[in-house]
Amino acid sequence: MNERATPQFHHDAVFVACRELWCAVIMQAWKDALSGSRTSGKREKLFVTQARRWFGSADFYHVCALAGVDGEKMLAGFLRAYNEERAA
Repeated sequence: MNERATPQFHHDAVFVACRELWCAVIMQAWKDALSGSRTSGKREKLFVTQARRWFGSADFYHVCALAGVDGEKMLAGFLRAYNEERAA
């Protein structure tokens, strides 16, 4: 076994795992932001409001960069989904 390959493999695995983590953060915020019509409690509504405000923020763009996704395209997709939910 090539000992030089092992550290690179580990680095690549960590890199992929980090991107997956940040993608999961975006996915959870997306779900939270679009769950507004299905929430009833004050705390749940606060989560929805916070998630909606997060999209387009500096933190949002930072997380998109860490996830390796285009923040502008992600925001456009979110706004489209949000507007479709509001129209339904």
